[in-house]
Amino acid sequence: MGDIWLIWCEDAAYRRIRQEVRERYGAQRIIRLHDEDRVAALLAGFSDERLFAAVGVHAGVDDSLRTDRMLRALSSLDGVVELLACVSKLDAGVVARCFDAGATEVIAVGEADTSGDKRAGASIVEEECVLGVQSEGTHYSPSTCEDFWEEADIPWEEVPPWDECMGEERESCPRMHEKTTDVNEDGGACSEGWQRWLDSERAADQTGSLAQEAPGEHSGAPMITVISGRGGVGKTTLVTAMAAYAAHAGLRAAVLDLDLMFGNAWELMGAAGFRGIEGVGLHADERGLAERDIEDAAMRIGPGLTLWGPCERPEQAECCADSIERLVDVLREVADVIFVDTSGQWGDAVAMAVAKCDRCLVLGGPGTSLASSGKRAVSLATRLGVSHTRMTCVVNRFGAHDCNEERALSFEMATALHSRVRIADGGDEVQNMLAFGKVNSLMEGPSAFAKDVRLLTASLLQELGCPNAQWLLEEEHKRAGGDNRLRLRLPWKRRASDAL
Repeated sequence: MGDIWLIWCEDAAYRRIRQEVRERYGAQRIIRLHDEDRVAALLAGFSDERLFAAVGVHAGVDDSLRTDRMLRALSSLDGVVELLACVSKLDAGVVARCFDAGATEVIAVGEADTSGDKRAGASIVEEECVLGVQSEGTHYSPSTCEDFWEEADIPWEEVPPWDECMGEERESCPRMHEKTTDVNEDGGACSEGWQRWLDSERAADQTGSLAQEAPGEHSGAPMITVISGRGGVGKTTLVTAMAAYAAHAGLRAAVLDLDLMFGNAWELMGAAGFRGIEGVGLHADERGLAERDIEDAAMRIGPGLTLWGPCERPEQAECCADSIERLVDVLREVADVIFVDTSGQWGDAVAMAVAKCDRCLVLGGPGTSLASSGKRAVSLATRLGVSHTRMTCVVNRFGAHDCNEERALSFEMATALHSRVRIADGGDEVQNMLAFGKVNSLMEGPSAFAKDVRLLTASLLQELGCPNAQWLLEEEHKRAGGDNRLRLRLPWKRRASDAL
């Protein structure tokens, strides 16, 4: 029958959380939960549906305990696929508490809006009128589930994409009293959501297509692509480290390993098992990719961190560029930031990722022909439509024996980019920890490599307007501004005869 979303929160936050769930995830069927003690009994009534849950995190001490109990109760049930914790604003302590209670993701939904149109004595239950759903030509009437809902005695709603009431419930539904500007096929007033859809359709009819976005001005989650003119400079190491840090800070980070033939990001990130990306377009049609294919190709690394790619069968690498482009469009809607690892040999998928990126990191590292390869990479990215203002020159493993100041300057001058960053060499520590998939532990450590990557990631996320980025940057500046001076114990009080 499809997906069903369960929402448990206080009355004042329900509108906002419900709207956030619809906008982020396209939820069509939503059930409002009131009694945490009856959750298990409710889920026992479903067999064919996939269940998702969103829990509003309350501020009071007693409410926090209830919230934790609800999160733990939902996380312990096998039927719930995803469990979201909805907070008014991101706070490190609250985020950690939610993850500890079992949440898979924590999202900020803003302060609860209590200034809406509420009549005296009105209850939030007024919004939970029963609505029909029109899906793929089949009308599912609320009466088909009437017996179950009467037995469960739990208010619920099934909401079509246009927020439109259908059938006998039209006149009694409070949504019909909203401000409307058009009428539907049955002569009834259309809600604002349906009106927006009508306006977009009319605009498409007049222009022949929807408005095209300018290069580098894509809507949704920003995409950061790491490129180089040659292999072995540390692109995969940098991408996995940046993504792990973003996810650790509470962002939903998606990683694409577009070294489709021989990529190994899944090993560095410690994935439990490998899944090839070539199946992401297996059941695609004119409407887009199938959700089951996207999920089957995904490798869940940890809370908020998911990886796609490379191909399980390298010979199919050049056949899945179109599907990967569609996947990028999907991830822009559901993620907070996208990190893309590329290969030294650019195919169609890499070219697409470079052309569509919001920031392009041109990476150089130890080895010969560093300057010439970086110059060629910048030239190719420019021909694909990436302006210099969207590129950053990154010298990786700076300080290594074959990446000294002279070679770093040579690479920076060859790329001729105003934005420049240097990442300190991590030595054997980085290699050893990545060999065992310990990228999270690496980024939490005090090494110079971790500090440089954290600062680079926080700066990029702030520039791109990602949530929680300003807090990340402030935290990194606090770390960098700590008193780390070397303490010298000089023998001021010793006598000359005491010298050894």
